[in-house]
Amino acid sequence: MKSFRKYRLTMLTSAIMLFTLMAFHGQADADRTVRQVAIVTGGGVAGFDETGGEVTSTFGIGVTIYSDGTAMGHFECLVQGIVSINAKPTQGRVNADGSVTFSGFGKVNCPGGPNDDPACQDVTFEVTVESGGGPGVGHFTYFDSFLAGGGGDGTPDPETVQVGEIRIRRL
Repeated sequence: MKSFRKYRLTMLTSAIMLFTLMAFHGQADADRTVRQVAIVTGGGVAGFDETGGEVTSTFGIGVTIYSDGTAMGHFECLVQGIVSINAKPTQGRVNADGSVTFSGFGKVNCPGGPNDDPACQDVTFEVTVESGGGPGVGHFTYFDSFLAGGGGDGTPDPETVQVGEIRIRRL
């Protein structure tokens, strides 16, 4: 009887250990499959390149890019009295030149503008952060479906950091 109890205890212990190892092995495989490849953070004031920096935006970035092409985080941009953008990235990539691009869906608010126009409210967007750095070095380009649909001049908006910083951390 004693040896049967010992056998059952040994089998139960072995089963628990096997289950635990399988669970951790599965987690390790999942961790290897989808991993972070870049984190982009920062904020400050950036000047629109086409105006020589005279028109500025206040921006904030906190985005993580994953190896499966997804992205999570937040991008906000405010051009005082003209437009505010609140965007959530869903896709992203690290480009061959080292820049980082993320895209997704956002809300645009145009004070004194066509806020009743759905094209101005719900947009798809894309941001490419060409370089990290502080004033005169950090650079990003913003484009959305409102701009493409005639809400602006139809071209992307490149901006250079004047105050603050953008950090690109490639993992």
